[in-house]
Amino acid sequence: MFGALPEPGSAASRELVVPDRAHIATPLPAHAVKLLSARFLDDPPEGSWRLFSTGVTSVAVSSSYASPEETAVHWGNFLTQLVHGEELGGMTLYLGTPSEVSELCGSYDALGCYAPGWTRIVAVGESSEGVRPEAVVTHEYGHYIAAHRQNSPWRALDWGTKRWASAMNVCARTRKHKMFPGAEDWAYPLNPGEGFAETYRFLNGQPTGTVGMDWPIVDELFYPDARALQAARRDVLAPWTQPTNVRLAGRLDATGHVKVTVSTPLDGNLELAAQGATVGGGSATARRVVCGVRRTPVALTGKPRSAFVLNVTRP
Repeated sequence: MFGALPEPGSAASRELVVPDRAHIATPLPAHAVKLLSARFLDDPPEGSWRLFSTGVTSVAVSSSYASPEETAVHWGNFLTQLVHGEELGGMTLYLGTPSEVSELCGSYDALGCYAPGWTRIVAVGESSEGVRPEAVVTHEYGHYIAAHRQNSPWRALDWGTKRWASAMNVCARTRKHKMFPGAEDWAYPLNPGEGFAETYRFLNGQPTGTVGMDWPIVDELFYPDARALQAARRDVLAPWTQPTNVRLAGRLDATGHVKVTVSTPLDGNLELAAQGATVGGGSATARRVVCGVRRTPVALTGKPRSAFVLNVTRP
């Protein structure tokens, strides 16, 4: 399955592209990149691929390419120059010809793919139909980052990373059937997992001096503003890992009621635990899902003028 396929041109005539960050902005056509089930990428047969250690990462190059040693090192440097976190360590990038990549990714039009749970990314090592490998690799690395991030109660690979997904109102838009997390069919352009990967590509394309980027692979709904880009950058460099605890205290009014407002800057699970009062006239505890609401009102009920404490666990 991982063997090199015969393709036009000899090994001596095929050259592995030397990466240039200026090409990250090359548009990706629809379905050029794939997310696969974690079933692929067995160890390659001996002689089909050459593995190079480039420091933090490794680069495996198809034997279809001639003399790839120096260029493989450039690809390792390319990866380290992307905005990244600790997830970069131990990853292997596989670069092959278009037909080899199509075979590995299980799709004739795929130029790259990633399978959750693996530390390997597959991408073309040359330009194909006007698409540069730098754009493919950067997009796939966006998926790789999401696979190493938390966005409880959702999966970041499908919904995008925590702060970015909140900034883009993924939850609220999913409820309104405007976004479709994890979609690989007709709704692929509205898949926020793909939207995050493209935002990540945009984030890395900006420093090259690119004014704008064209991305027909996903809907314009995912075009990022400055706030979304900043959220994506923070998710990469300082990942969200766990909820925040907040303690609010006060007194109920003369009727035994009070309404407090809880700041909820991120979407996710909200847990409430009251002392000296009940939440909404029910029990002392409550659990809700924050979905596009940045200030959440909480009604407390108890004895008139009694003191209360509200312990909040928010995303």
